[in-house]
Formats: sequence, C-alpha cells, structure tokens
Amino acid sequence: MSWGAFRISAEKRVDSPRWLGAFVTLLSLAGALLAGAAFLFFQGVSPLACYGVIFDSAFGSLYDLSETGVKALPVAIVSLAVMLCFTMLVWNIGAEGQALIGALAAAAVVRYFPLENKLAMLSLMFVAAALFGGAWATNIKDSMASLVSNGK
Repeated sequence: MSWGAFRISAEKRVDSPRWLGAFVTLLSLAGALLAGAAFLFFQGVSPLACYGVIFDSAFGSLYDLSETGVKALPVAIVSLAVMLCFTMLVWNIGAEGQALIGALAAAAVVRYFPLENKLAMLSLMFVAAALFGGAWATNIKDSMASLVSNGK
C-alpha cells in the first residue's frame, strides 16, 4: 500500500527478539492506562486517585485478594480452554456459557446425587460438567450455523 512517498507492507516475522513480546505487552498496558486516565480526566475524576482505589479494592487486604482470585480464576481457566481450541484451529464460541453450564451440572450432581466417597464425587462432578458443557457447545455451534446460513 502506498501513501505519498511512504510505502507500507506487512510481512510475517520469521524470528523475533525475546524482549519484543514483553515490550509489546508493557506498551499495551501503558496505552490502556493512559487511555483510561484520559477518559477519567475528562470526566472530572482524578486518574491517580481512581487507580489507587481500584488497586486497593483488588489487593488491599487478604479478603480483597481472595475475592479477586474468585473472580479471576474462572476467567483464566476459560481463557486457557479457548487458547487450547485456537491452538488446534477449532473455533469456539460461547466458552463462558459452557463453563457456567458445566458448573451448574457439577452443583446439581452434588445436590441430587450425594456420595460419601470424595474421589467418586469429584469424578462424577467432572464427568457431568464435561458432558453438559460439551452439550451446550454443540447447541451453540448449531445456533451459529443457523444464524450464519440465514443471513442476507
């Protein structure tokens, strides 16, 4: 693509330096913080005070840290599952819903099929979560296929 005296082209990198990944990550984080700070500033809020409250709310005490983990771990686990699908070149839509249906199935197993043996109980919960989450994934694929094929 040419633009005046400049020519822009995109090429896939064969080898990239090790520092480049960390640099891009830090640059992205800094850009996001600056964009958020600009938004907060134009709203009449002190960005430093706001970021301080956010940091203190997430990491201020042991309870806050545990709550941050409770909220972040399911998202991290779902992200790993989606990453695995993308690595295998499989498109996965609705992973968060699959996780929620799996959690609901595991909770239902505990409620309606209680077992004294903890290993057997965890195994049954795992199987139920996998089956119901997988069934939900199949439902999503059918829904997406019908949505895509009905487009005009």
